[in-house]
Amino acid sequence: MKKAAILTSYQREYPKYDFYFESEKKLIQEFNDQGVELHYVSPHYYNEQKGEFSEHVLVWEDDMEIINEPYQPDILRVRTSQWLQHMDHMFAYAPFKTVPSMRLKHIESNKYEVYQFLAEFQPKTTLLTTFYCYKRMQQEFGKKVVVKPVGGTWWYGINFYTQKELKSPEVYSSYKWTETFHIVQEFKNFTWWYPWLVEGNHDVRIVFKGRKPFMNYIRQPKKWSLKSNIAWWGSQFSIPMKDLPKELLVMSKQIQKKIWIKEEDIYTCDFAWCSTDKKPYLIEINSAPGIRFPEKDKKYRSKFYKDIAKYFVKLID
Repeated sequence: MKKAAILTSYQREYPKYDFYFESEKKLIQEFNDQGVELHYVSPHYYNEQKGEFSEHVLVWEDDMEIINEPYQPDILRVRTSQWLQHMDHMFAYAPFKTVPSMRLKHIESNKYEVYQFLAEFQPKTTLLTTFYCYKRMQQEFGKKVVVKPVGGTWWYGINFYTQKELKSPEVYSSYKWTETFHIVQEFKNFTWWYPWLVEGNHDVRIVFKGRKPFMNYIRQPKKWSLKSNIAWWGSQFSIPMKDLPKELLVMSKQIQKKIWIKEEDIYTCDFAWCSTDKKPYLIEINSAPGIRFPEKDKKYRSKFYKDIAKYFVKLID
């Protein structure tokens, strides 16, 4: 049986609820059906000399087990974005392939790094420290801005301000000493795109394996929020791939060339349409998205996991 592993930052006593999403167990089952054994591993237990993990986690139907035995996967899914430089060294001579490539992992784990490669596709962006230091930079932004952490996901730490609010002593003090860890992005109105499907603010996430799109879902925040992530009580649903705006697929190909996408890269691109500028923008790239399927989207789940499992088999072979 082929062996695959997902690299997370779990500690020895890993909180059980992190493994107990129904979708997670369905993913494991689909891998098993394709002849791939899927376990979880941590960088804390990797032995570089032997190219193996000294322990791994096996998830059962109703429980999980930490197995204190050497485990060497054929392919490693790098979910965590911690210690990237060190992981470059750790896996430089590993006897297995990493998914995604470490190059993409480096780029997508830093929002300002993404902007350096893909500025033509994103709203105006700069480091918060640069924004505060240069008046001419402030003049390049509109009245409303968004402040985001350079790293991290799940929409944590994302705040919306007017320029006047951002430059106020109160807000400035709240970011003191952390300006280099945040970006400022020009606020865009993303409330119009699929009016026959969604009312109000929303974005479109497309999932890729290599350069091929194979899954999508439309994400919408609660009416009182601008944050569309499920972790912030947003909702989502998928549509047939043939119904996606063709301009997004064209833009995706341009993005893939810019960041040299490789066959082993599995990732998502989030897009939203600005009604004022009358064009779509890339919001972010994510190589380790948390994908959950609501009840109305269950018909897409099996195909999605089967596609992922088959893709891993192809990469191993």
